[in-house]
Amino acid sequence: MTFASPKLGLLAVFISLCISAWMLSQRYNQRKRLARWGAATQAIVPPHEPIRQVLRTFCLMIAIVSFDLAIARPQWGFRLEKIPHRGVTMLFALDTSKSMLANDVRPNRLELAKMSILDLSKTLKDSQVGLIAFAGSAFLQCPPTTDFGAFKASLQAINTDTIQHGGTNLSAPLLLAQKCFNPQAQYKHLMLITDGEDLSGTVGHAIEVLKKAGIVVHTIGIGTTQGGSILIDAPNGTQIYKKDDQGNTLITHLDEQTLKTIAST
Repeated sequence: MTFASPKLGLLAVFISLCISAWMLSQRYNQRKRLARWGAATQAIVPPHEPIRQVLRTFCLMIAIVSFDLAIARPQWGFRLEKIPHRGVTMLFALDTSKSMLANDVRPNRLELAKMSILDLSKTLKDSQVGLIAFAGSAFLQCPPTTDFGAFKASLQAINTDTIQHGGTNLSAPLLLAQKCFNPQAQYKHLMLITDGEDLSGTVGHAIEVLKKAGIVVHTIGIGTTQGGSILIDAPNGTQIYKKDDQGNTLITHLDEQTLKTIAST
């Protein structure tokens, strides 16, 4: 037999002993007072009933012992049962490059993507969720976990300054994701959320690596094919539109074909 709360049980025993000692002292003081009052007082005191007194004391002791045992929470035996995890491991790869600040969707591509991830994650009951932030390189923002509070906090902390290496390298989050999944996991899914503009040109190799590892890649394009301008913070604290080397306002477009190729492969 083991006890789930042995310390509480010892505390209960200590309290019970204190109460018992106090009750015995009260009874002893009562007998002393009766002895001092003399025979006249004895005449009005009910006759002594030893059997009733013993029975009452016995019941009180049983109640105290039962209380102490209940507080200690006794336990007998145990059984180990292996329960297979049937949920999905869903890893989100979120593009945090400057192009995700484009205003062709509201409030912008990055904020819309974060809200969409949060909504989808709420439906993934009994599953693990993780988060990769990427731009020119990739970083594991939140390892796969069932702690949705930690996942939500990691998602909210992401911005376009999370990855210092600029540009968009779609192969970086794919190769990083392959290392983040548990090889023994049965259902491994990667949700790639980006505007699709790949500047690395090496995404084909990364997709083959994930395909061999049994990782399903889903792609979600954020933005429009018509494109939008990128609103960035200026040094003076205002916001301006990002411009190219010729001074023209830079327009970034959703690259649907790249994302379709990744998903179909």
